[in-house]
Amino acid sequence: MGKMFLPLSSSKVITRFKNGEPVLSSKDIPYEADCIFNAGVTKYKGKYVTLFRKDYGFDGNNHFNGCVVGVAFSDDGVKEEFMEKTKEMNESIAMHTAFDEYLPE
Repeated sequence: MGKMFLPLSSSKVITRFKNGEPVLSSKDIPYEADCIFNAGVTKYKGKYVTLFRKDYGFDGNNHFNGCVVGVAFSDDGVKEEFMEKTKEMNESIAMHTAFDEYLPE
């Protein structure tokens, strides 16, 4: 039986950030963050908008005290301005509108 899956590779139209290094890490964030996940970037009304999940308060035993979604904006897609306010992830928040107050007009 032959190979079932082709080797994984990126499309030629995708450029990986610094050879696959993370776009964000905990040292980039101006508040407590033990882990950063799923940073997504898009351009909206002339600014780059980054949304990311951050876990904080690691107790050393596979448990975090909290998990929030943070947002940052950038004019050039590199130097980001992080919003002070983050949104706790829970069932009562509508994440698709949680950061509307920060979006450029």
